[in-house]
Amino acid sequence: MKYLQNVFQGRSLLKCMDYTPAELNYLIDFALHLFEKSSTRTRSAFVVACNDLGANPEYMGVGEIHLGKKESVKDTAKVLGSMFDGIEYRGFA
Repeated sequence: MKYLQNVFQGRSLLKCMDYTPAELNYLIDFALHLFEKSSTRTRSAFVVACNDLGANPEYMGVGEIHLGKKESVKDTAKVLGSMFDGIEYRGFA
């Protein structure tokens, strides 16, 4: 049985410039469906993948960040966006 190769298989996500706007939108939309609740396997896989690619993942738990409470989501996004090269959000709403 032949398997179809995913168009993203073997490609690196180190540079957004290597992807078309449609591909980036697809990846973002797909990620929204994957990261909506806590998961030991997902978090572990993400951290291992980051380390394998030379990234340094940082975890900010509910008690460590005031997202949408003391600081607006917009302000938090601006601050984190100016400090981090990439952000993964896994949560509800």
